[in-house]
Amino acid sequence: MTTLEKATEKICELKGSVMALDTLLVALVRVLPPEACALWAKSLAATVSVAETVLLNADVSDVVIDSFSSEILRWQRLPAFAAPKAAFTASPTASVLAKPVALRQKLRLRQKERRAKVEASRRITTLKRNSAKKTEDVLDLR
Repeated sequence: MTTLEKATEKICELKGSVMALDTLLVALVRVLPPEACALWAKSLAATVSVAETVLLNADVSDVVIDSFSSEILRWQRLPAFAAPKAAFTASPTASVLAKPVALRQKLRLRQKERRAKVEASRRITTLKRNSAKKTEDVLDLR
């Protein structure tokens, strides 16, 4: 089995896991009473804040950030779709829905800063190697 086949298989496993968790979440939210839905929405907002902090301090790709943001937006709207409309009393506020966009911007800025530091470090290392090689070449000519 090639590395590409292994990677494809792992991606498919992850997709299946995400689908299973998504199904579980929808089923759970559908059976929650309105008060529990409101509590769930508050708990989700708090948990998202923790996850945002983790993402801000992790070296992750834009794909991860975009996926996280879109899934959180979808999950924040889930109680409104899963429960009868009259039963759900808590809806996400505009500021909560805007948070993933702000998070994405912060994460992209931080990633650009990290990439710039890595690139600067690589350039310095390359310059040092080239300088050392030139010095060796000069010494070899003598």
